[in-house]
Amino acid sequence: MLKLPKCSKWNLWEGKEIEGNTDLGTKTLFVRAGNFEKYKKKFSRIWFCKEYRNFDKIRNVIDTHQVALEVTLNDISEIPSDVFQRVKIYLKVDATLKNGDEICIGTPFYDEAFLIGSGNSVHGEQYQNDKELK
Repeated sequence: MLKLPKCSKWNLWEGKEIEGNTDLGTKTLFVRAGNFEKYKKKFSRIWFCKEYRNFDKIRNVIDTHQVALEVTLNDISEIPSDVFQRVKIYLKVDATLKNGDEICIGTPFYDEAFLIGSGNSVHGEQYQNDKELK
């Protein structure tokens, strides 16, 4: 079993973006739960974890911050369309594939494919510099 980083248990924390292909290195406020209002002025970017689903609070920061929203296949349909259109979606698929496999996303016959092994991979130790906010 993989060892989870400390931030996997935190409600609010700060760190640099390490996932994906854009915004890498950007100082980010990560929100899983709790009141993030007192911290938001320190950050230009906010990442809302898959557990956070207060869409009114998310709407309140869309105009003033870069907003990333983590979702799973099970909850992507719950995102209001106005929010979906204005945030950067990080779709998390809990599956292990090997290099050379492909992920196809989208409507059948109109999908887009991504090659496993060509993306930005992260490792648990990269989260060690994150700092919990209380």
